[in-house]
Amino acid sequence: MIYRIGVWERTSEDPRLVGEMISEIGEAGKPRSAFRYGRTYLEDSSAFALDPISLPLTDESFTTSDPSMFGIFEDSVPDDWGKKLLVRRHNIPRNGQNPPNLLLALRSSSLGALSYSDSTNPADSPQDTSIIHLSELVTAAEQFERGDLQETGLSLLFGAGSSPGGARPKAVVFAEGDCNNYIAKFPSVKDQEDVVKIEFATMETARLAGLNVPDTRLVQCAN
Repeated sequence: MIYRIGVWERTSEDPRLVGEMISEIGEAGKPRSAFRYGRTYLEDSSAFALDPISLPLTDESFTTSDPSMFGIFEDSVPDDWGKKLLVRRHNIPRNGQNPPNLLLALRSSSLGALSYSDSTNPADSPQDTSIIHLSELVTAAEQFERGDLQETGLSLLFGAGSSPGGARPKAVVFAEGDCNNYIAKFPSVKDQEDVVKIEFATMETARLAGLNVPDTRLVQCAN
């Protein structure tokens, strides 16, 4: 199976095509990949290398088989929690849950500056979920972990994006009148301790120690 993936960067209002990656899934199920910057991108004076070490800004074609996909792109693929949501959202069969196919399913809902498409057109931007739905999201995340989530809850989780990876439930939300998005991290049904409070306390400790950390707050919801 061969996948052709358009790679876009979105550091400005209009996404621009950076280049194309081609991934081939071999008989053993492991992909090998090639990437090349587009000519239009290379001729742009504001172009930058996606990875100065592995993908310097030149017109040559880069290949890799170990790792099976370039790290800058594999980083966009969600882990565990986000991957489960992505697979459920797009009904991806087990034999299709490889990194390049997951990138195509992810499209523009990835975190960071990159998005992906299977054509020369950029992926549509996902709709954001308001912070006012936090209680519903917490409940939906718990039900999803337990395997008994209904379609209404699934739609809410899907709307909050599946790109925040990691092992724990989380979502991207926004506050009305605020141009920033936030990562909301939820309790897990597997927790033996109050991990959310521990993470909050850890961030506060780091801030008080003088480290540069994101603003955080603890929100009580879904009693």
